[in-house]
Amino acid sequence: QTSPLSKNTLLSCAFHKNLREGDSGADVSCLQRFLASQGSAIYPEARVSGYFGAATKRAVIRFQETYRSAILQSFGLKHGTGVVQQATRQQIRALIS
Repeated sequence: QTSPLSKNTLLSCAFHKNLREGDSGADVSCLQRFLASQGSAIYPEARVSGYFGAATKRAVIRFQETYRSAILQSFGLKHGTGVVQQATRQQIRALIS
């Protein structure tokens, strides 16, 4: 669950770009803040560095697998990819709206 403070911060994030390991910038920081708001089961490191590294990728995979039916099953995937694309972004936006 997101706290009201983090939810307000997250609402300012657009989540309109595909993101993957190696990316950096404000969009990645938004993603990391969102993942951290999902708790230690998703993103135990809770690091907001603005760099999409291995820990962020693992957190994205955990998130995708947690919301498997909304994100993965429509694509016939059984495991998270660690790449933030349209279905993942839609799920993020649904959770923060």
